[in-house]
Amino acid sequence: MEKSLLAAFLQQPDLAERYLAELEAEDFPTPEQRSVLAAVAHLLQQGGLVTAQAVLERVEPEARGLLAELAVTEVPQERLEEQVRRAIRRLVESRLRKEENALRRQIEAAGSDAEREALLERRGELVRRRSELTGEREM
Repeated sequence: MEKSLLAAFLQQPDLAERYLAELEAEDFPTPEQRSVLAAVAHLLQQGGLVTAQAVLERVEPEARGLLAELAVTEVPQERLEEQVRRAIRRLVESRLRKEENALRRQIEAAGSDAEREALLERRGELVRRRSELTGEREM
């Protein structure tokens, strides 16, 4: 899913421009994927064109093989934006779930009632955000 999303961003930079802000580096499991994401983000922030060559100039050397793979990955154009939105929702939902689990552990280890309350409030926010994502998917 992550590779397909990065391939879509490379081949359809307008999608990257619209949706990149919703993602975080930690949404991608490998350093190579994070390097490609960072290069695309850098190009967009600088107002540059997102091309395979421009990304190649900015990725870590270890990510060049992945970049070559992404550049030739077939990206189906039919309903592409919908697929991109769906992939982003899944990645964000997964991140929120991980944050929620980490907060659960912190709540158990909280040393004071005030700390516990603050953590519970943060966890509630994550649960709400995840519910919103799930609700969007069901539409």
